[in-house]
Amino acid sequence: LTLMLPDGSTRALDPQVTPANGLSASLPASAPRGSYLVSWRVVSADGHPLGGAVAYSVGAPSAPSALGAASGAPAATLLRPAIWGLRLLLHLALFVGVGGTLFRAFMPPARDSGGMPLAVLIAGFVALPCAVGLQGLDALAAPWSALASIPPWRAGLTTRHGITAVLMLASLTAALVAALTSHAATRRAGAGGAALLAAAAFAASGHASTAPPPWLARPAVLVHTLAIVLWVGSLLPLRHALSEPR
Repeated sequence: LTLMLPDGSTRALDPQVTPANGLSASLPASAPRGSYLVSWRVVSADGHPLGGAVAYSVGAPSAPSALGAASGAPAATLLRPAIWGLRLLLHLALFVGVGGTLFRAFMPPARDSGGMPLAVLIAGFVALPCAVGLQGLDALAAPWSALASIPPWRAGLTTRHGITAVLMLASLTAALVAALTSHAATRRAGAGGAALLAAAAFAASGHASTAPPPWLARPAVLVHTLAIVLWVGSLLPLRHALSEPR
């Protein structure tokens, strides 16, 4: 919560959580005449940032340009495309990388699909911390320069997306162990665990995971995602196996 005063200066408000999952904050005791703007930004139950502003006046409104010039959020033209690009890369890492590793774990070595799943898994390891940082920027509506400080990273990890990120990291790690080991039982156990962790990551946040009733919504998302991992992950390795001469 941030309060913008009639002179254009801003003051951070200390929000308090109410019993009904609301937020309240005390306004300054002394209030000069003019217009004020309370801007707010929260993270919803499904992990997505939301924001807005509430304007009010004391005595008489200020000139229209006073609030209009200063009410905009920090410029982040590329933030949204960057977040969605990283999410796409993580989806590929979990569906193609983890799913492909699972397929390879239960197929004879002669029908191996090569290093594609391994390369995608490594790309997922690179994209994951970047996604956490950008999620924190979005949650705080902070500029790109804030990535050099702790708050965006803390915000990215303390939302529901933080839980998803931890599960994704565990999934990628298990899949990488399965991809690099030559022990058949370890490979299959690691790949199976990676697929379950990937499905749990998607069930931990997002609109569908918070739909009522939660006892049905989250298991449904988990099963649905697990089916995607199994199906999408098998496409490239299966094509490679079927294209081999007999």
